[in-house]
Amino acid sequence: MTAAKPSPTEVEKELILVEYGQLRSEQHARIQQRDGLVYTTPAAMAAVVAGTISQRTAAILLLLLVSLIEALLLAGLAWLVVIATFGTVSAD
Repeated sequence: MTAAKPSPTEVEKELILVEYGQLRSEQHARIQQRDGLVYTTPAAMAAVVAGTISQRTAAILLLLLVSLIEALLLAGLAWLVVIATFGTVSAD
């Protein structure tokens, strides 16, 4: 037979809650850092596109515009994942 696990004391409960809060804030910081990197990609691409427009190179411009669209789609998907993740975490 297995012995019943003792229930956690109030101090243990408080420590668990503090650790959970710390882990949650660390995860939030990681998500913000990732979002910052994802959102700077379109800005960098826009700068490259602006430079390409000034040189009037149509083939490179088309390639860069396609890349920009892909980067914006990636940013949108990242945003949806963050919203879904925080919605799930907040419901717990």
